[in-house]
Amino acid sequence: MKKIITLSIIVLLAFNASAQFQKGNKVLGFGLNVNSSSREITYDPGTRLIKTNTLNLNAELGFAKSASQLNGFYLSSGYGKTKSFAASSSSVYNTNQALHLGAGYFARKYMPLANRFFVFGEVRAGGFYSANYRARLEDAYQQEFGASVSLKPGLAYKINERFLVELSFADLANVTYSQLEYETGLGNKNINRNFNLGTSLGLGYLSNIGIGARWIIK
Repeated sequence: MKKIITLSIIVLLAFNASAQFQKGNKVLGFGLNVNSSSREITYDPGTRLIKTNTLNLNAELGFAKSASQLNGFYLSSGYGKTKSFAASSSSVYNTNQALHLGAGYFARKYMPLANRFFVFGEVRAGGFYSANYRARLEDAYQQEFGASVSLKPGLAYKINERFLVELSFADLANVTYSQLEYETGLGNKNINRNFNLGTSLGLGYLSNIGIGARWIIK
C-alpha cells in the first residue's frame, strides 16, 4: 500500500511539472532586452572606438494548445544608438540612431527541466520595419522592410499558478528577406534587396539575453 501511495505521488508530481498550462489558457507576455557593447576599429592613421546601446520591448498574447504548447501573436519595438569616437579623445565623430518595429506569429514548446523549471524552444515568423539616421555620414537616412523566421531557446520558471519569469537567448538560426532603401546627403536614393540565412552562435552568444514575464489568464 505504501509503495502504491509513493508511486501515485511521484506520478502526480511529474504531471504537475509538465503541466505548464491548461488547454485554453490565455497568456500575456512582456519582454525586455538591453544590450551594450563597444569595439575598436583601426584606421589609418588612428583607432576609432564604437559604442552601441540598444533597448527592445516586446508584448505577446498566447493561447495554450496543450499543457506545454503555446501559440500566439507578438509586437516588438526597439531603439538603439551608436556613437563613434576617436580613441585618443572623447569627441564624437559620428552618431547613428535606429528605430525598429515588428509583429508576427509565434509557436513555443515547453519541456520540464526540474521542479518548476522548464526549457523551451520558440519559432517565430513576422515582418519588421526599421529606420536609421546617420549623422555626418554620406548615407544620411535609411529605412528597411522585411520578413523573417527564427528559432530561439530559453529557460522558464513558474513562480505560481499565474506567473512565470523567463530568459530568452539569441537566435539559433534565422532566415531573413529585406529591402533596404537609403538616401544620401546629396539626395540620391538607392534600394538593396537581401536574403540572409544566419545564426547568433559564437563566443558572444550569452551576451544577448532577454528577460520576460508571463501572466496566465484563467
